[in-house]
Amino acid sequence: MKDIGGMKIHANDEMFLQLKQRLSETDFFKPATSYYMLKTFFYVSLFLAFFVSSLYFSNKNIIMEYLFVFLYGLVSIMTGVICHDATHNVLHPNKIINDFIGMTGFNLFNGNSFRLWSQVHANHHKFTQVKERESEMSDPDLKPNIWFSTYHEAAEKASAPVRAVQQFQGYYFFIIASFYAFALRTESLAFVFKNFQKSIFEILFIVGHYFLFILVVGMYFGFEIAFYHYMAYSIVTSLHLTMVFLPNHGAMKFVDEGQRFPTWKDQIECSRNIQNWKIFDPLFGGLNYHIEHHLFPGVAANRLPLGKKIIMSFCNENGIKYTCVGYGEAFKSVINNLFAVGASIKASQVSNKKLPGTG
Repeated sequence: MKDIGGMKIHANDEMFLQLKQRLSETDFFKPATSYYMLKTFFYVSLFLAFFVSSLYFSNKNIIMEYLFVFLYGLVSIMTGVICHDATHNVLHPNKIINDFIGMTGFNLFNGNSFRLWSQVHANHHKFTQVKERESEMSDPDLKPNIWFSTYHEAAEKASAPVRAVQQFQGYYFFIIASFYAFALRTESLAFVFKNFQKSIFEILFIVGHYFLFILVVGMYFGFEIAFYHYMAYSIVTSLHLTMVFLPNHGAMKFVDEGQRFPTWKDQIECSRNIQNWKIFDPLFGGLNYHIEHHLFPGVAANRLPLGKKIIMSFCNENGIKYTCVGYGEAFKSVINNLFAVGASIKASQVSNKKLPGTG
């Protein structure tokens, strides 16, 4: 049995080998180092241009000022999504260069830990849609999620105060999501200091993040501007990150009860592709081709569209459910699921109050 991106693949799994053979007849598996180097340089340049422009317009034109804050917030996550690919060692064959770019995007631009994300994300691929084994529930370096439950069993295991809050999770979703970046930064700081000796370079990059966004801006433009810019930028990155990642698996099927690992078919049926206009592809960084990414996480983002038609056709031939919907439909499913789980929590609480002997 072979491990491919967290999937347990039998060497004689003919169906999977047939799919891989079809894809190998295209450039699907071809490395894309030059693509990533050019894209990283372009995004870093764009980020710096927008960052400087926001400061230039501070106290001059508030609309232009915060337009550029909004833009460098978007580019920050777009750079971070490139560095998501660095966690799969796709950016560059030299691991030092690969990880350096990863730390630039995660640590310097976003104040997060590249190593923590790599660890958590590896668990996500290994245990995709396996209840209670997904990264956010099983990783010891992450705090328990007290705000959301995506299925009823998780909510049932939460404490009574948490359940009392989560029954309203559909209503407060966007409020909590707006501050997601701060939760990630807090967890990252805890992780790097817990693993101090192995995290020297990461700490330097994270210090650089606060030095750039708070200290430099504060010293030259005032700490009030630094504070408001940082808050606005963080809210933009929080919402962008949430709205890019959440539809990938939210409200999708879970693997069968008692199953330790997802099969390659599960990786398809538990994931969702987003159908969008090509102009919006940079906002997703290839994650809108999420089925292709989960089947072959070591494939470059710009190669994923090459595999979509082949994999979709293969699924149709073999009775495997392949989900590809518009963004609005996908996000609506996610929000509806939050409301449904919240309603089930409320119904469960009402039911418990009506147990025999309780009045």
